[in-house]
Amino acid sequence: MKDNKIEYIETLLSKRDCLGLGGPYNLIIHSILNTFDLGELIDFYLLLPDSELKKSIESNIYKRIGLTLKADSLYNRLYNLLQNVNYNQRQRIRKILMLLLPLLDNIYRKDFFNTFNNSKYSNDVSSALKICSEIWDTDLNTLILNDYLKTKKEMYFKAFLNHGEIESLLPNLEKIWKFEPRNYLKTNIIRKLSKKYIDKFEFIRLVEPEKYLFAMSLSDKDFDNESLVDCLNDISEDLKPFGILSLSRLNKWELIEEEIKKYVF
Repeated sequence: MKDNKIEYIETLLSKRDCLGLGGPYNLIIHSILNTFDLGELIDFYLLLPDSELKKSIESNIYKRIGLTLKADSLYNRLYNLLQNVNYNQRQRIRKILMLLLPLLDNIYRKDFFNTFNNSKYSNDVSSALKICSEIWDTDLNTLILNDYLKTKKEMYFKAFLNHGEIESLLPNLEKIWKFEPRNYLKTNIIRKLSKKYIDKFEFIRLVEPEKYLFAMSLSDKDFDNESLVDCLNDISEDLKPFGILSLSRLNKWELIEEEIKKYVF
């Protein structure tokens, strides 16, 4: 790296920080950085400690990645560094690799996913899951669901709910409920499956009657008024409005009017 250029940048960073808003200095800093070879700049960046200089160089790299003409060679070179770098350097390389993916064939996405989904670092796994929609297939459907069932980590479950074959959950619903996923995830499952598969949710009838009544309201199955009222009555008072809302979807005014009056009068 050209020492005089780095000295210029450090001086500009010092002046910029005195202004607060940055003035023209960010543009001048990027003008200097643009004159470095991108590969050399990345090599220098990987070794830098956290600092304002590191942040400026990182910003410049991210802006230039999308314009590189040799994305495949840069990807392969950085990928080969992964085995011999520390954690911070690994995280920087992963972010650059991810920015290169839009410029590359799908085989690189699969390579990226396989590499980082098998990492011991949650940040790596999260990045792998962010691109899984671009390579989703039946094998990945099974893999992501199994990863969730083995680890109980919600990031796998959210990826599956966004992209997976939802019926694959049916044999595992009770097991998933025991993992205690957050309420919005449970609601998402119910919304996607209860129309055709209401019977698969009977296990929640006693423990979460408000969710079961929600499932009933979405189901193709007809329920008699007695069953609906029994379920409503089993809902705790603080959650009762959710039950009333579910019955309203079924246009059951005769079942909810008295309950609504409790809030009116």
